[in-house]
Amino acid sequence: MKLKPVGLFVLLLLAGGRLWAAQPKVFLVFPLENKIGNPSVGWMSEGIADLIATRLASPTRYVLQREDRDDAYEQLGLPREAPLTLASEFKVAQALGATVPIIGHFTLAGDQLTTSVQWFDVPKLTLSKPIVVTGKLNELDVLETRLAWRLLKSQDNNGIEGNETEFSNRFPPVRLDAFESYIRGVLSTDSRSRKHFLEEANRLNPNDHRAAFALGKFYLDQDDYTTSAKWLRNLSPGDRDYPEALFILGIDEYYLGQYGPAEIDLKKLVGIAPLGEALNNLGVVELRLGHYDEALADFKQALRKDQDDSDYAFNMALALWHLKKYDQVAEFARKALAQDSDDLDTHVLLAEVSGELGDSVTRQNELSWISDHEKAAADDPPVESMNNGNSGNTSPSLPDPTPRMKKDYDAKDFHLASLIMARDVRRKLAEQPAQAVRAEGETHLKQGLTLLAAGRLPEAERELTQATLLLPNSSEAHQALGQAYEREGKHTLAAAEFETSLKEKDSYQAHLWLARAYISLKHLRPALKQAQAALELEPSSIEAKNLAEQIRAQLSGLRDKP
Repeated sequence: MKLKPVGLFVLLLLAGGRLWAAQPKVFLVFPLENKIGNPSVGWMSEGIADLIATRLASPTRYVLQREDRDDAYEQLGLPREAPLTLASEFKVAQALGATVPIIGHFTLAGDQLTTSVQWFDVPKLTLSKPIVVTGKLNELDVLETRLAWRLLKSQDNNGIEGNETEFSNRFPPVRLDAFESYIRGVLSTDSRSRKHFLEEANRLNPNDHRAAFALGKFYLDQDDYTTSAKWLRNLSPGDRDYPEALFILGIDEYYLGQYGPAEIDLKKLVGIAPLGEALNNLGVVELRLGHYDEALADFKQALRKDQDDSDYAFNMALALWHLKKYDQVAEFARKALAQDSDDLDTHVLLAEVSGELGDSVTRQNELSWISDHEKAAADDPPVESMNNGNSGNTSPSLPDPTPRMKKDYDAKDFHLASLIMARDVRRKLAEQPAQAVRAEGETHLKQGLTLLAAGRLPEAERELTQATLLLPNSSEAHQALGQAYEREGKHTLAAAEFETSLKEKDSYQAHLWLARAYISLKHLRPALKQAQAALELEPSSIEAKNLAEQIRAQLSGLRDKP
């Protein structure tokens, strides 16, 4: 997939940057240098970086992905396989707008793994002291979670909630063999190896959907829409890549002629991340379904987000054509041509609408242009045409323009929404009186609770996120957002919100919900501790007693396994 220039997202993120209380942190984890030189564990360079990156990420911390880093390597002419010099890593960090680049190395002696990392201050050109962890290789995820915690504490001792144990409990255990297969798959340069390793990763750990997502993207690039859709349907709302998966799934279903399912998936996406590309593709599907008014509304929203996109303007003109609003068709066709003067379909559309408007001069000019630039269209027109009986025009039939789907997109856009929301809230905190901020926070909380009760989880999440940003000390807001996350399957985020809620106020419900989140994350002993804490607050609670017994039964079953 084609991506936008690698540093562009920083302009979006920091637009109005003076409004931030502090510059947002953008993390970039480089592959760790393999100090032992054994190529059989070369996958660990990327694997350790991946584990650290996933643990650093949060709704208010942006972590650049491997694909972003690879784009920068390509633009700067740097090799992906060999370790970079510190100077080259600095150039990559600058190109990506990273504020906290992280470098390091690992060694392996028998089954003892040692990981050492440092972060460097880009403006000051200084390196931090090394942060080192050592332990058994089969506890790779535990070690790198500990390392991520120490990294965050070294960055901002007061800016991270909870303690190291609570932080570790937010992440499910990693199955090492499946993880190794996944990393080998994403690093493979040939199709056969990539498919083999990713399919093996999914077989070994079907509950981790990252391999399924990678396979969905792989098959989309091969234009194998059926297989792409099959893999992408494995993802659920709790997956980080779920919004991007919905976008690709909408493309797959559109090209398979499955317009109904495509409309459903793209509407879900627009509810989560109303990006211009998503709104455009939803509009295209609605055009195919004959929902012209809905399509027009979506194209309008897309065009508001990017006035210079000729595809959005063209699709607007096409929707207006179907609605027989011919004056506006001409307006948006000309707007599209102002961006791309050689667009045949737009010239066809302008020729046709000029005929409907009785503008024979423009029509003839457009027909002449089409004849000069595309002889085949004039000499051998298709049977179906835009001259479908709407007028008495007797000119030669012209090809029907096709609405334009967006297959190219910037994956970063799917993950920036929470940071942009936080930026906007900080602006309100800086500009509005405290009483007005609290009133707005209470409004978002009330709306979020109503949506949560109605099961409208993405909308509830959006309202409750606003509430927690505006009311950071509200136990109720954090607990409600945790419930939305937990019901969506976002267990790591849910656990963090319940922990924050409990720090503000000790409550039966928060302990019970945190116990459920820990069960989902397969941390049974911490889950039992939370269930017991709930029982201490409400000793007669049947629900808490049953949950505690359920956890004890699971722990007993684990002990009984050979």
